[in-house]
Amino acid sequence: MKKIHILRAAKYFLGLCVLVAGATFLLCISGLSAGTPGDLLRILTDTTRGRMLVVVAVVLSVLWPRLGFATLRIRGAGSMPRERLDEAFRRADYVPHDTRDGIVVYRAASFVKRLLLRFDDAVTVRRDGADLEMEGARRVLVRIATHVESNTANDHE
Repeated sequence: MKKIHILRAAKYFLGLCVLVAGATFLLCISGLSAGTPGDLLRILTDTTRGRMLVVVAVVLSVLWPRLGFATLRIRGAGSMPRERLDEAFRRADYVPHDTRDGIVVYRAASFVKRLLLRFDDAVTVRRDGADLEMEGARRVLVRIATHVESNTANDHE
């Protein structure tokens, strides 16, 4: 496993823990829970269902880097001018962050968006002949690929 996969898994696990803690807190302050937060933590660690919830959180955290991130190749978009590519990313609320050796890294434009993506917002773009290869979070890639393909289709018309 790569270092980045371990880091992403740890971030996702921490996010799931914060989500469970937030739900527990809301249950306690709303009066919907019969116990205290300590009781709920004890239930989580002492019962089979509680342990199963922890195991599921760990399994989801380990699988997330494999399932949530991808490399996407867009055929015929390699000849797109850099300005048009920047515009396609700008429409998805991404800005150029770094350029090295023909590889462009785009990042989310707003801090809130970066925070929601757990700072895994980088999209790496490489030109491979007539194709464009993008690497990043799967849901972000799909949104950006739509803009890039629409620009490519407009270029061919």
